[in-house]
Order: sequence, then structure tokens, then C-alpha cells
Amino acid sequence: MQVNFFKWLNLPEVYEVDTARLQEAYYRLSKNTHPDNFHGKSDFEKQMAEKALGYTHQAYETLSCPIKRASYILLLNNIDLNSETIERQPMSADFLAKMFDWQMQDENQELQRDLHQNIQARLANISELFEQKKIELAVMPIREVMFMKKILEHT
Repeated sequence: MQVNFFKWLNLPEVYEVDTARLQEAYYRLSKNTHPDNFHGKSDFEKQMAEKALGYTHQAYETLSCPIKRASYILLLNNIDLNSETIERQPMSADFLAKMFDWQMQDENQELQRDLHQNIQARLANISELFEQKKIELAVMPIREVMFMKKILEHT
């Protein structure tokens, strides 16, 4: 893994990130590493600034999205959602049935509202699990949110 995004932005490694502090760190680092500030500097300094700016953008993109942030925290704890072990874990029968129902529904506001409510409920659960340091238990709700977001993208 490359740079720890929390450390890069000088933020605590918590799921419930202070969004104002995140934005402030992002803007400060973006401003400091912007290529315009390195006009007349060596090629090495310019390359380092570009790399730093890239990390800053990637860190902000990752930490500003609740599900990307959750996945990233799992990675920091050596849990890769893309690993074969995780991908082979079966979803609950109840969730699979609900997913089937969502996929069979016509695209409408009720479907979108139902999906958004379910996503918000799971995000609250994820937050609670991270707060309680039960990181491994957050894997399934994170995967469920990812599946629900895919359904939303197609509605």
C-alpha cells in the first residue's frame, strides 16, 4: 500500500471523519502542491509536487465517500474486499431475496427511496461497528451497500 491517506491529510483514522477538516486539509495540500507553485523549480521538484497532488486528490476522493472510506479502513486492517476469500462469503438469504425484489421492480421513486433508506441504515450500522472496533463485522454491510449502489446506478 502507498501513503496512508489519513496521515497524508493529517486526520485521525476513524470512519466518522470530520468533513470540514477533510476539505480544509484537501484545499491546503492542493494549494501547496499545485504545479503553478513549482514554476522554475527542478524537474524532480515538479515531479514530486505532481505526485503529492495526485495523492491529495486520491486521498480526498477516498475519504470523502463513506463506502470508499469504509473499504479503505478495511484495507488498512488487512481486509481486502476484492480478495477471493471475501468475495466467496455468501450473502444472507434475506438480503439476496431483497436484492432480487429490487432488481425485479420497475424503476420508480419508491424503489430509489427504499434503496436509499437501506443504504443509510447500513451506513449507520457500519459506523457503529467501526466505532466499536468490530471491523471484521463491517465487511458484509459494506458489500451490501456496494450491491445496492449498483442497483441504484441502473435505475
